[in-house]
Amino acid sequence: MKQRFKDIAVWLNFPGLRGELHRSIGAGLKTLLDYQRLAMLTAAIRATKDVPGDVIEFGTFQGGSAGVLLQNLSSEKTLHVCDSFEGMPDVAPEDNYHQKGDFADTGAERVKNGLSKLDDNFEMHVGFFSKTIPDMEKNESLKFSFAHIDVDLYESVWDALEFCYPRMAGGGIVILDDYGAPTCLGAKQAADEFLHPELKP
Repeated sequence: MKQRFKDIAVWLNFPGLRGELHRSIGAGLKTLLDYQRLAMLTAAIRATKDVPGDVIEFGTFQGGSAGVLLQNLSSEKTLHVCDSFEGMPDVAPEDNYHQKGDFADTGAERVKNGLSKLDDNFEMHVGFFSKTIPDMEKNESLKFSFAHIDVDLYESVWDALEFCYPRMAGGGIVILDDYGAPTCLGAKQAADEFLHPELKP
């Protein structure tokens, strides 16, 4: 019942969100994010609509959150969708819950086809970050107004921050979905150590 009241509060403040999520689902996309977290993404992308730069999502899984982002994206921006679409890579000692191969029940073509039903201003970066980030680094003009990092693991969070943080435009926003989650202690540690290098052993 408490969750239901929270959802109603979100719908009142973000009246279009429910429709956007249902359009994403209708396009064959799914998300594990609740309405509160989707509303936070929606608020961030709207708040940065006049900030120069594209939008990037690290950790897309079955594409539901990317679908919501795409429906709120300014036409002059591109949504960069980054995922292995093969499940998680090797985990680090800092990671306390997830295992290699978790979240493998997805597919790049499935997500691409779903997003294409919503809009066409997106780019897919398919593969583990060790492969896709060096490819993106070749584009020296790439900047971001908003970054959504939802990757659960220590090394993946570190790699995502190391790439996008110096490319954030002034006034840009970074959202770390897993920060503080009890199943993602490595993700929190990576963020803390990246932002506060004195904490890194």
